Amino acid sequence: MGSRLFCIFQNYFLEKQRESCGVQYKAKKRSVKGMKKMTIFEYLYGDVYYTDEYGNAYFDSCVDIDYELDEIPEIVNLGDHTYFMAKEDLDLYNQYDIKVDGVSEDDLRFLHYTRRPYYQMRGRSVSREQAFDIIRRTDNFFNWDMETIGNRKEFVRCINFDNWLIMKNHYPKGYGWIHADGTVGANAITQKWPTMIELVTEWFYKLKSFPYLDLVIGITNWDEISWDEDDTFEKAIQMGIYVHDKCIELLNKQNAWAKYQEYDEKYGADPERFETDYYQKNGIVQVDEAYLRKCIESYGLDPDEELSKVRPYIWKGEESSK
Repeated sequence: MGSRLFCIFQNYFLEKQRESCGVQYKAKKRSVKGMKKMTIFEYLYGDVYYTDEYGNAYFDSCVDIDYELDEIPEIVNLGDHTYFMAKEDLDLYNQYDIKVDGVSEDDLRFLHYTRRPYYQMRGRSVSREQAFDIIRRTDNFFNWDMETIGNRKEFVRCINFDNWLIMKNHYPKGYGWIHADGTVGANAITQKWPTMIELVTEWFYKLKSFPYLDLVIGITNWDEISWDEDDTFEKAIQMGIYVHDKCIELLNKQNAWAKYQEYDEKYGADPERFETDYYQKNGIVQVDEAYLRKCIESYGLDPDEELSKVRPYIWKGEESSK
């Protein structure tokens, strides 16, 4: 936190210097207060970058966000916490907007006291080919157990909305918000103590990588489950995230429930399949060994060589360890 504040004060003085040089500094607004629409990139990184007269971006970073900038393929590390992005790439990133639909700071307070918020997601189905691309580029198996893929720039890490279709030692087995048949949706929980910045960052990079995504997430103040038998999902929703058409919309609880109902009616048939234990309980394997090998081959890698580095019980299951 200290280094972040140092960055902000440092950039204040840099801004004054740049005004005399014709440089435009982008002020960042992490708070949703008074915000209606801006580009997602400005929302996330506006307080650490400025543009020169040609529209190229320079980032005056800090240690605590260097790793974020290093993850962005189009950004060049110039050393000494300084980064560069060409105008053409910045323009592409700035095609993505964030909108706030009646969300107040009070609406977001639940994130401070809800350890693992329960959510329900519903979305328009994608093709099997698109589902394959999402799985091979987001499944946690590659991030956790196959760094030759997980460390690639094209891999899109999950932060709070996970896909666990491959690993056979994870409980429950074989679930995620993407399904191998192209279904989009899940009734699940986030990781511990998610932040608004994490939620926006994750869906920004997912939407940028998979621009055909069209989904809504209703996020509740339930910590994993409801402890009140009279409580309902409708009552528990605190906010929504609506991802579509190069835009992320933050919805207040009323609009989140309305949009969720709309999408649940369109895309929520067979609701049991959205439960995290559905595939394990019914003995359904979405991603088998052949599918996994195809994922690895899509990166130009040898499946035998890569899988030999991973303990078999992780990708084959308990029987392989006997």
